[in-house]
Amino acid sequence: MRGDELRLNDPNILKLLEHENELKLIKQLIKFPEIIEDIAKDYQVHRLPHYALDLVRQFHKFYEKCRVIDERNPDLTEARLALVGATQIVLKNVLDLMGISAPEKM
Repeated sequence: MRGDELRLNDPNILKLLEHENELKLIKQLIKFPEIIEDIAKDYQVHRLPHYALDLVRQFHKFYEKCRVIDERNPDLTEARLALVGATQIVLKNVLDLMGISAPEKM
């Protein structure tokens, strides 16, 4: 299933994200615009790599505790794939801002 095939316009899909690690990752993603705004105001650019480390640590915890592909629950799989995709987008933006290239695949 590709990212553009996800049914994200269905509000019930994302409501399935209720595991503690899913919610913590979502909260970390939501902090990104605030971090950028704060950096623009006070020029404390060291916040950006700290945010990147916090984000990847939170993603690792999510990935360790939550099975992304669940054959028994395709809706939950879609919701978790959307969360993985959102994390990929934010992390790529963070790395771009730091001048670091991000590979498309690993």
